[in-house]
Amino acid sequence: MAESEKSTVDRRRLLRRAGTVAAGVAGAGVAGAVAATPAQAAPGDPVVQGATNNAGTASTTVTSNSPTAPTLILSNPNETGPEGGVAVGPAVQLVPHGNWLNDEAPAGSIAADELGLPWVSVQYPTFTFSHAVHTTFNSNTIVPINPTRVVDTRNLAGRARILNAAGNLDSAGRLIAGRSVSVDLSDIAFFPTAVLLTATVTGQGAAGFLTVWPYNTARPTVSNVNYSPGQNLSNFVFSGSGWDDTAVASGLSVFSSQTTHFLLDVVAFVVGDGSVNPEFTVTGATASSQSAVSSAAAARAQLVKKTKPSWR
Repeated sequence: MAESEKSTVDRRRLLRRAGTVAAGVAGAGVAGAVAATPAQAAPGDPVVQGATNNAGTASTTVTSNSPTAPTLILSNPNETGPEGGVAVGPAVQLVPHGNWLNDEAPAGSIAADELGLPWVSVQYPTFTFSHAVHTTFNSNTIVPINPTRVVDTRNLAGRARILNAAGNLDSAGRLIAGRSVSVDLSDIAFFPTAVLLTATVTGQGAAGFLTVWPYNTARPTVSNVNYSPGQNLSNFVFSGSGWDDTAVASGLSVFSSQTTHFLLDVVAFVVGDGSVNPEFTVTGATASSQSAVSSAAAARAQLVKKTKPSWR
């Protein structure tokens, strides 16, 4: 190739490279700019916005020396309007590949399995391993609520959540011996896994037992409260929560071997992909109460960061 031809080719390469860089910069900072879309961004070339960039087997590293600002900010400004509107777009997507994250991945690595569940790689003193990140899909959370009396058969209002009171309660409202009633908790929790509560019996005329279990399931042959005649007795109960295909998203069933009044006081729910009505939680209280709770939580978080327990 003649020297003049070589110079012409080199100039063309430089012009093409300059055009690609300029388009990439314009796409990053100029509203409405249209970036060039190369078939593949080679190592060393700019990452072009709005285009698929394939680095092959190489990694792309982004670094920052700022002691306060994040290294990378990803944002999708779409918002959901009052009538639905535009859905919120994801800021980042982990594309599922395989069943789990390779244990040889460097600590801090994040990946998604074939279901889309995130996995993280952790360094534990001398070796690295990966494990699934806890989410509402694969783990449960205990959600405390303000202690709420959901049933009190001694008064009409206290029997409002009982679905099948007719024929199972006597004229005084007591649960008849050998009968069961169902309690609807759907106004408090939406498909929780379990319920934490206190069960109390009072006004019974003979010794017997009370059983609490998930609604719409077979009654177990166990007891939660064993009582004597005329005894006021309470016991803590940790029961699963049941549901049906109609209107009950959370429910319990209650059986008594002897005629008795009973009370149920709920203190928490266990939820996975379900939820709890915020009106019943501590943070669902009045605005002034929320402010106090938030301040206390922030103060506690700071103490956790700055101090260590004596046993560590």
